[in-house]
Amino acid sequence: MSICPSFSFREKYKYLLAITALVLLAGVQVIHDTSQFSNRAENLAVNSKGYLEKTKCSTLGCTNITELKGWELPWVEPEMCLKTSKLGRNEVKSFMCLKSVEEDEVISGVIMREGMFEPASVGITSDIAYIYPEATFIDIGANIGTHSLAALANGCKVVSVEPIPRNLAFISQSVYLMNKRENIQYLQNAVSNTSETLYVWKAENNDGGYKSNGGNAAFHNKEQIEKLSKNGKNVLDMSVKSVTLEEIMDYINPKVAFIKVDAEGKDCLVLQDYIWKPNKKVYIPYIMMEWFLVQNQNNNNLCPDIEHMIEGFYQAGYSPYNPVRAPMKREKLLNPITNILWVHKDAKKIYLHKDPVPFVIVYADGQISQVNYKR
Repeated sequence: MSICPSFSFREKYKYLLAITALVLLAGVQVIHDTSQFSNRAENLAVNSKGYLEKTKCSTLGCTNITELKGWELPWVEPEMCLKTSKLGRNEVKSFMCLKSVEEDEVISGVIMREGMFEPASVGITSDIAYIYPEATFIDIGANIGTHSLAALANGCKVVSVEPIPRNLAFISQSVYLMNKRENIQYLQNAVSNTSETLYVWKAENNDGGYKSNGGNAAFHNKEQIEKLSKNGKNVLDMSVKSVTLEEIMDYINPKVAFIKVDAEGKDCLVLQDYIWKPNKKVYIPYIMMEWFLVQNQNNNNLCPDIEHMIEGFYQAGYSPYNPVRAPMKREKLLNPITNILWVHKDAKKIYLHKDPVPFVIVYADGQISQVNYKR
């Protein structure tokens, strides 16, 4: 005989209702989650398709491009961050975070003392960015960002291409202070005429030591490394993927781009094939090249086809200008000069001299000590 049958029935009924309610709620949640998952999957497929169409990469392509977000870069503590001197004819300033002089006398040290490294060339980049705010600036061999940050200060989108992540980290610190993080991409790659794995090799100074700034690091494949350093003492424990300029163009897909190339003598390899392409996908009004190592034929023969490359520029509609914005005669292109600006015939023009302005380079123990401009 049950002592309290009515109570037992009520409890069983409550439990049954509770279990039924839980089952119904779980079913609704499963349907909701499935719907959300389906929507996310559909959106992912659409976004992926759009991304692949935008970059013109297949799901198996672009594997050598190494894009790093700011939070993926190594942590660095700048010696100081400062506003640069006025750049270009529009007198724009940028922020720059610098290494210590002990680590980087070459660039950071000069900026600490004088406000900018190679101000004439960086001023040209600033002025181009000013008249081409819709363009993307591709900074090949960005180092700590003198050119990247000048273009960024003028409102351009910037792609900083630099094989040494520590250098990219200094750029990222500067960009944070400028509040321009949405306008820049960081690619940790070397740029050449091939896609392959390269290794870091650093040349010795006259005193047998190593320049501390990463800007003097060269990147070579295994075969080249063996020729340059049989004992391996100059080879650093670091490798990087090289990409071509066309791979970068396909990856970022700009409508208009202007370029600075400082690839430690491999500038030739970056451009010599691309400049001859008859139907280029992207209009490039200006190309700045570090020229001193390119024209120096005694420097490991880095540009054996320099005349062919120069002819390619002329055939593509470009004319050369020196760092003081003066036109150069073709026969003068093999003379020692720091940088050359190639200007396309249809480019919107920054301020340029109409007549040649001769200048000389003064040497001290084989190194460039100063540039005297004679007007």
